[in-house]
Amino acid sequence: MPILRRTPLRGIPSRRSPLPAESAASRTTAYVYGNVIVLAALVPLSEDELLAGTAILIVLGTALSTFLAHLFAAAVGAGMGEEQSSGWKSVRHHVRNAVPVLTAGFVPAALLVLVWLELASSTPVVIAAEVLLVLRIGSTGMVATRLRGEPSSLRSLLIGVAFSLVGAAVVAIKVVLTH
Repeated sequence: MPILRRTPLRGIPSRRSPLPAESAASRTTAYVYGNVIVLAALVPLSEDELLAGTAILIVLGTALSTFLAHLFAAAVGAGMGEEQSSGWKSVRHHVRNAVPVLTAGFVPAALLVLVWLELASSTPVVIAAEVLLVLRIGSTGMVATRLRGEPSSLRSLLIGVAFSLVGAAVVAIKVVLTH
């Protein structure tokens, strides 16, 4: 019996109704992309940006602008497909699938508010926000199986660990090349 069998993990139920494969894939992509981009924005923040509150705007602005770019790219990509759908139903579909990009910045920005209000020192708050995002990236395997309506398994957990390592490497490359 292989070690990566699909044994369900207790306490993490599957969805009642699985998403269509295209929507599950799109939301998973948005989830990973949003977390990686927000983490890459968080890593190089300076102490001055943290204390002045501009770090909050940088994180929220990164999440929002990435959400809009992801939404635009998804809409353009969908227009290239055989099934060109238009109207509000299509817009809602793309927005729902892109929302995970946007939500990646909410909790890190809320944590940064603590530094701006001088309720906490910057180093532990930034580390907590970074760890949170790495854990979110690491939960990708479980999120994807849940969106497909399957229970999480040891395999999905181990895939998430690998995703965390790859995501951290991508962030390191982005920070080195762009800052």
